[in-house]
Amino acid sequence: MIISPPFLPTRPDNADDASYVAAAMPPATVNCPASSVPEGSFPVSLNLGWHGGVHLHAPAQASAALPVCAIADGEIVYARRPTRPVAEPTHALNYNPYGDTPSWTDDGMLIVRHRTEIGAGANAEDIEFYSVFAHLSELRGNALTVAGGGATTAQRRIFRKDEIGLAGRIYNAADHIHMEIVCDDANLNKLVGRRTGTLPLTADGRGDAVYGEVYFHVPAGAALYGGEEPESNIIAPATAAIETTATDLIIGIRYASGDGAADQRGSAWLTTYQPDGTIVGVPMLDRNADYDLYDRALAVNEVYAKAHETVRPAPSAVYEIFRFGRLLNGSPETLAPSNCPHWRRVQGIQQAGWINLAAAGIRKFSDADFPDWKGWRLIDDDTDDDSRAESALLRSLIEDASSADGQLTREELIARMNIQVVRDALAKCVCKFPSEWNRDSIDARWGWLQSDPEYGLDDESWNNLRSHISALTVPVAELPGPLVAAHWHFHPQQFIFHFRKCQWLSAREFKQMVPCHAMRRVGPSSMLWEQVQPNLTGATSIAVTQRVGLNRTARKYGINSPMRLASFYGNVIQESQWLSRLSEGGGSEYWYAPWYGRGFLQLTHSSNYLDYWSFRGRRVPAALDVALRAALKVQADLQVALRSNVTLADANFPQLTSQIPGWREEVRGVSMAGSTDSAYAPSDTAGFYWAKLQMAMYADVDHELERRVIIAGGATRVYYRSPSFWKASAAVNLPRRIDDLYASSLNGFDARCVAYACSLAVLSEMKFPNGAGGGSFAFPEGYEFRRA
Repeated sequence: MIISPPFLPTRPDNADDASYVAAAMPPATVNCPASSVPEGSFPVSLNLGWHGGVHLHAPAQASAALPVCAIADGEIVYARRPTRPVAEPTHALNYNPYGDTPSWTDDGMLIVRHRTEIGAGANAEDIEFYSVFAHLSELRGNALTVAGGGATTAQRRIFRKDEIGLAGRIYNAADHIHMEIVCDDANLNKLVGRRTGTLPLTADGRGDAVYGEVYFHVPAGAALYGGEEPESNIIAPATAAIETTATDLIIGIRYASGDGAADQRGSAWLTTYQPDGTIVGVPMLDRNADYDLYDRALAVNEVYAKAHETVRPAPSAVYEIFRFGRLLNGSPETLAPSNCPHWRRVQGIQQAGWINLAAAGIRKFSDADFPDWKGWRLIDDDTDDDSRAESALLRSLIEDASSADGQLTREELIARMNIQVVRDALAKCVCKFPSEWNRDSIDARWGWLQSDPEYGLDDESWNNLRSHISALTVPVAELPGPLVAAHWHFHPQQFIFHFRKCQWLSAREFKQMVPCHAMRRVGPSSMLWEQVQPNLTGATSIAVTQRVGLNRTARKYGINSPMRLASFYGNVIQESQWLSRLSEGGGSEYWYAPWYGRGFLQLTHSSNYLDYWSFRGRRVPAALDVALRAALKVQADLQVALRSNVTLADANFPQLTSQIPGWREEVRGVSMAGSTDSAYAPSDTAGFYWAKLQMAMYADVDHELERRVIIAGGATRVYYRSPSFWKASAAVNLPRRIDDLYASSLNGFDARCVAYACSLAVLSEMKFPNGAGGGSFAFPEGYEFRRA
């Protein structure tokens, strides 16, 4: 799922993602009367009524309110043009709930159905949710076309960052919208992993979707040890424990993944939580943990080797254990020995110490499980159809625990909602109740206001309110089916920030990164501009057969930020010749054949194959390893004209096992009997390169885009490059020239830049510089995108 806020301001340097999303989705500028509570809060109003979304104030940029944009790819299922404002005091849209002065509310509306994925497997695929935008003062693009009637299927499609309109007025407060994100029961189960209750702790969390912070539920009685990190092959240190935990604890590991302050983008934080979410002490910083993870995994294997253990854990498996605490769904790895420890220095109740997070009885989870200790609550105990929030679960979160009596008066609600920590807790609630937008249910939803002792609306007041509600709502026949019955409501800002951690690409999102045209250099000063026509949909298409493998690789190796992904896919897409092949063209003729380039980042030369298989824990005869590396060096040391692939031919190496040529071919996606690596190795080898060569370290540096204008194909073309992308590309292709920016000896860098820019547009909110040097374009200038 790739998702963004409905407003897209320029992101300040060093802003972390949480700060960016918050700045892009500011709450209403108007507070509810006699309170400091922003008008239109979630999930209840101050009259104890359900409120299915939030009111947002459009941020301003260049002295103008930003337009409202689609938050994700989807299909417009309902659109309504706004009514032109009039001064008529009795007009239904001039209703004022806070006084007698007419206050206009815009009625422009849009509902978008989104279909996406957050992982692999039936419960993480084909997910459907809806975004609802109300109080728009103007519709734009396809939203306007659909509102006009008779829109085609193509015209109903909408893509992330497409402008849909302008924020309007809510009770005369300008530049405001109401926004909701909702889903039905089946899709809640896919998004959250459950339909009700709290997160079970009797087994590991979901493995089909894993993202964000990972967590370890540590039962009471766990031992913490002092001193230096225990040797990686020691299960029980000889020294006595410095602390034995008296209560259950949760240990969280959060990798920065390129986010936030520049000097911490490769770091991790280890946080100790009590089961109720209270943080123990302060999070412990493990600087450069992400960048060093590959070397740490190798070190574990080396410790076992030095101890002359007969069974040594594969670094690839250790790497995955260190990142997630477990081998994830779809991984072909095994951890042997199974009791290989996972030592981390954490904060205990009394002091800091080393703990083995691989010990028996410790369960593993991630943000994909919406854990209780992070504040998530499913609220589903209000089962009637009216608009009153009568949930005991919700009341218990709002009430002051020291004086709770199970009742909640309006005065108590106002007092408690004035407290930011209470509003923060409510923002993590996912609540089930009927829609306020169903015109046919007005009486059932709001009729109680006529007989309520506190409100007791007379006939005139009720008719005015009813007319106002009717003007804003939608006939039931025009509402999508899942929005008619009671359904689940998320706080939009929390939903968007949460799922921006996921970065799992659906098939449609994946295809959009492949450019429609690309440049190809045919001489020192001559460039072609060619149409890219890959097979993206056929049963044997690389985009179809390898997409899940690429997603799993990105998850495993922490390629999980827009900048990291764009740096990765800018190379992957070009090196695979626009997803058309997984081996080097003419490879069998090169001097290093049969060890020519295979896989998405072209695993090339026998030494790199051997290093990869060692990383995977595959045993290659020692004599063969020595012989292949020596033969490669002999050829590499020769002048280019004297090199020959005869020396490296398989026939020259009698130690070559029957499996090794098959392993080699699996890297280009060829199936081998009894193995599933053909859907794993092509992308995993790219992840291996990513980790070994520390490509993340270069991708995490701020991407300062440079607009380049060239003549290609007889016309003026624009592409974009950056030092960050150059260095990430050179790390795997031209490491000795990594600091020689844009050296011509890096094959196809200009073409890589086209894929890089497409990926940036699909994955991020980065602005592309125009001819005057300002950041003004949401999409690369002059590019045609795949929007089918």
